[in-house]
Amino acid sequence: MGLPKVIADICDHLNTLDLEALENGRHDLSEQVYMNVMEFDTVEADSKQAELHHKYLDIQLLIRGEENAEVSMTLSKS
Repeated sequence: MGLPKVIADICDHLNTLDLEALENGRHDLSEQVYMNVMEFDTVEADSKQAELHHKYLDIQLLIRGEENAEVSMTLSKS
């Protein structure tokens, strides 16, 4: 089946970039898609609060270093 076209197109575009050379901040990738480049020190999971998105997709891409990510899904109440 594969990825949705918009995600596949963004992945193809990201593969053309020198990700380590990007400056911190917002980078528009299309009219509806942007990325935030950030640098931070990771912390223990129990000291963080979970993020929850209903209207958009948040993709995390680790450019360098190490991090553990926990993922879960919620059921729609429609």
